[in-house]
Amino acid sequence: MNVSYLKRLAMATLVVLVCVLVLGGLLLLTQSAINIFERLADAPVAMVIGFWTLLMAIAMGFIWVAVVLLWPKGKPSDD
Repeated sequence: MNVSYLKRLAMATLVVLVCVLVLGGLLLLTQSAINIFERLADAPVAMVIGFWTLLMAIAMGFIWVAVVLLWPKGKPSDD
């Protein structure tokens, strides 16, 4: 067998494996989200507001970290 063919076969196998793992993770995440929303439907309003506030705070924290890492302060050096 040709080495190039084996490399392409290995890459195709890896792509299929990653696709299956991503789809499986997405299904689990969807199921978890549905379970949370079903439980929140019967919860008091204060708990629903607290859940969404916490979720948004965590999301904003991750966005802040990403911005700080991607756009550091200071001038670029002239090397």
